Amino acid sequence: MREKDLLRKSIESSIILLAGLGLTAIAFCSFPKEIRKQVRAEQNNQCADCGVKVKKLEVHHIVPESKGGSQTRDNAIGLCHECHIIWDSRAGVQPQGSIKVKK
Repeated sequence: MREKDLLRKSIESSIILLAGLGLTAIAFCSFPKEIRKQVRAEQNNQCADCGVKVKKLEVHHIVPESKGGSQTRDNAIGLCHECHIIWDSRAGVQPQGSIKVKK
């Protein structure tokens, strides 16, 4: 089994376990690969906020998924890691790649 599949199964098991304890988990997904590639190419790996050119631009949801944002190109913007953290904190969401657990 591929590493990615093992990780997915582990996360699914954890969510089922949390549900059994009366908790919910909210996981936010990244954009599809095609959209991430498009944003990085359009912005030439340059942060839309501070202008710094980085090796791998992070693609951020302008309107967070938790607030109804979509996984479309219109809702995507490329940011450096530092700006991405700032934008997420302003929007009140967890940094990219984390899982938020609520009671």
